This record gives sequence, structure tokens and C-alpha cells, in this order.
Amino acid sequence: MGGGGALARAHTLLAQDRWAGADLRALLEGELAPFRGAGQRVSLEGPRVAVPASVAQPLGMAAHELATNAVKHGALSVPGGYVSVTWRLSGGPGGVLRLRWVETGGPPVQRPPVHRGFGSRVLEATLRGQLGGSVSLAWEEKGLICEMEVPLSRATDPGMATEG
Repeated sequence: MGGGGALARAHTLLAQDRWAGADLRALLEGELAPFRGAGQRVSLEGPRVAVPASVAQPLGMAAHELATNAVKHGALSVPGGYVSVTWRLSGGPGGVLRLRWVETGGPPVQRPPVHRGFGSRVLEATLRGQLGGSVSLAWEEKGLICEMEVPLSRATDPGMATEG
């Protein structure tokens, strides 16, 4: 269930649509499926957004890293934990995709980690470095909140993104 699996899932989804792009919900469902476990522990909510291939792969890796962290240390590490992922597209096609990952019901967070772990570095490198976006991580007492912004205009096909 490593990062290679995340890339393979993104590749499969992109190949189904001849590498034109991927539906965001389908991408997230594919990345989070191995982590869901029994019952409804992950919710996904947002409009239909088709993301270009150049965005889908790094975004899939980011979702995979967040899910891995949730299983090891966060909300999905305990039976009552829950993850909510919401998103919206600002500025229409080619605009900015805003995603919010919120964990609740997991072990109480005493304080933010002293050192940035591998997952945090991957998130920053992926979202900032590859996509020119931003990421903020807040370790609240009830769980992690991660907010991501991805400018779709930097993608190879800015007209791919839709909202509806």
C-alpha cells in the first residue's frame, strides 16, 4: 500500500480516459479505498472537477500520504475515527482547486510534531514544488486539518477542469 500503489491507481484512472485527465472524486475514492476499513469512515464532498493528468498523479500521492498518516497516527488509527474531504473550484475552469482534509475522533493531538516527517515533506514537495500550490497543516486537539490549494491553470490542459 505504498506510494507506488498510489501512482499505479492514478495511472489506471488516467489511462481509462486516454490520459486526458481524471475525475477528482474517482481519484480520491481510488486512493482512499484501501484505508476505509469497515463502515463509512471517510466522506467525500464537492462538485464534479476533472483534473488534468499533470495534477492527478501528484494529487493522488498527496491523498495517499494523508491517508497513510491517518491510519498510522490519526483518525483512522482508532475505530471511531473519521476523515472528511471537501473541495471546491474557485475561478471556474483553470482556476484554483481548494481541498480540505479534516480528521476527527482519533487520538487527541497533544502538540504538533517537533520534526517534519516524510509525509509532510512529500506533501510540500508535491503540492508546492510540482503543482505550484500551497499546503497548510494544523494539528488541532481533535485531529489534523490539511488545507491545499492547487492552481489548475498551470496544468497542461487548463480547460480540463469543470465544475457542476
